[in-house]
Amino acid sequence: MIFRKVGCSADDLPSGSGTGISEANMMLYLSVIENRTTELLKLHDAMRQDDEDYDAGRPSRPAGGSTNLQIKLPSTVEDYSDDEEDDDEDDQRPFTREELKAKTMRGISKRQKSKKGKGQGS
Repeated sequence: MIFRKVGCSADDLPSGSGTGISEANMMLYLSVIENRTTELLKLHDAMRQDDEDYDAGRPSRPAGGSTNLQIKLPSTVEDYSDDEEDDDEDDQRPFTREELKAKTMRGISKRQKSKKGKGQGS
């Protein structure tokens, strides 16, 4: 429950709010949550400002000393490049309908064969 996750308790509610959340007192709960999250955001902003002030006092890195970090993310698409023939990649013209159908059928049959081969070993 968000009410507890942000550090609120029943003591933060006005008296007479009841013991549980209902339609009648929901706005009181939301108000307490809003006030607490505002306090947390102000605290976070103050801490971040202190960090920036601390970093401003530190000597900066030399211009040539910075590193450019590049991360290559893995693909979410299955890679069948090992199964494909290299000469298909060199062909830059659009395929005809028959060529597309033949290529698709070759790919499907290769995948089925590889799945059958993997399934037999288990």
